[in-house]
Amino acid sequence: MAIKNVDKAWAAGFFDGEGCVIIQRRKEPKTKHKILHLLHIEVAQVDILPLKKLKNMFGGRLYYDKYTKINKWIITNSNAKMFLEKIENFCTTKKKECQTALKFSKLIKPIGAQKALTNSQFSKREFYYKELQRLRKVKYGNRS
Repeated sequence: MAIKNVDKAWAAGFFDGEGCVIIQRRKEPKTKHKILHLLHIEVAQVDILPLKKLKNMFGGRLYYDKYTKINKWIITNSNAKMFLEKIENFCTTKKKECQTALKFSKLIKPIGAQKALTNSQFSKREFYYKELQRLRKVKYGNRS
């Protein structure tokens, strides 16, 4: 199903205001560098209806955080890449973050197709991980 530009624009605006793009670093002892990088998109909202709309348009999953009492729409890896590709041109506040995440996503191979990362490949992933963190600090300040 093709997504209309008006719906892409709505999703981009909603994501700009309520979402975040993250490159996760997970400990993975079975890998050469002991780290696994994942692309993760999350949109949080008390009202679940807009999140259901995102899920219907782009896939992903809905999650209710009992601690914060917030609904979340989560999409990862190749699905997150597809989402960003569709909304990037409509984003404003998170445009640089989207572009950085899309560059990162080109380094990720489908599960099962990956071989051991070279030091150079790992360094590129780390670069985008740190660049995304830097962009968020510039925009929101250092919250620590």
